[in-house]
Amino acid sequence: MAIRLKIAVPDNLALTFDTKLVRQVFGVAGQEIAKGARQNIRAMFNLDHHNPKSKMPLLANSIRSRVFKSGTGVAVRASTPVALWLDQGAVGGGGRGRKGSKAQRKKRGEVVTQRILVGRLFMEKAVDDAAAAGLGDRIKDAVMRGLELTRKK
Repeated sequence: MAIRLKIAVPDNLALTFDTKLVRQVFGVAGQEIAKGARQNIRAMFNLDHHNPKSKMPLLANSIRSRVFKSGTGVAVRASTPVALWLDQGAVGGGGRGRKGSKAQRKKRGEVVTQRILVGRLFMEKAVDDAAAAGLGDRIKDAVMRGLELTRKK
């Protein structure tokens, strides 16, 4: 999910802003989103007994935030493979084809049933919570404070 700002500038002016201040605000915003995602993961694992509890510390500790080099955004990522299927859900195998009909018995080792894991949107919920807490307004204020209009030559 992205929070976008739209600023209209006349053609004869150039818009520049102080990237140092904006980088600081984006750094704090990324840390807040990562913290919210970690809290969502811990709450999700404590409430749901179907999630593998051994994966919770690994997943919570893998969430990192990084400000772009240009200073115009932030990336918050969970780096473990578990993060993708936990966030988006997964469909996988539920057993080998050793039971059942004759057709299933012929396919030894083939997956014949499916397990469906419903996605738990821990990262999207953290972004929504941060946006509701006024994240867009803080970013807009930082951009406006460091903004300068210069005439184009």
